[in-house]
Amino acid sequence: MAAQRRPAHERTSCSNLFEIRTMIGEIDIFGVFVPAVLVLMLIAYLINVVIGKVLTRVGFYRLVWHRSIFDLGIYVFVLAAVIIVSHRFVN
Repeated sequence: MAAQRRPAHERTSCSNLFEIRTMIGEIDIFGVFVPAVLVLMLIAYLINVVIGKVLTRVGFYRLVWHRSIFDLGIYVFVLAAVIIVSHRFVN
């Protein structure tokens, strides 16, 4: 006996992380459509600059082996956080 598949509207998802969501799209800036990811990357960069200044002032970089790789890792985490937060506000 073959298993029957339920229709998509009857399926339950295990987590909100795996739901299918729409893309953010573009942002209109004075008639020029800019990808939303570009704006989010700029916001993440500005936050990363502030974090870098704070870590420099505190002296944290003395403990870091390779500052460039560490800064890249911080940027990736900040960008992920900005994207997650923006999805929460859009949806």
